[in-house]
Amino acid sequence: MKNNSLAALNNHLFEALERVQQASPEELEQEISRAKTVSDIGDKIIRNAALGLKAVEILGKTEVPSELRIETVHGQNQI
Repeated sequence: MKNNSLAALNNHLFEALERVQQASPEELEQEISRAKTVSDIGDKIIRNAALGLKAVEILGKTEVPSELRIETVHGQNQI
């Protein structure tokens, strides 16, 4: 099962950055293009999550849906 969490997105963004940093001159253009794509998709995911949190605020809910939670290293949920 895939991990479609904001924490997983954060990991993907850092992995894309690492690939750009470690790319050979021949690979650099392709890795930059790939990183831009990951970043663009990540931006949309983050905006969607922000919209979900705004909806939670507006509806006055006290519990944040699990899809919008961010896990810490210790498995504790934040937000």
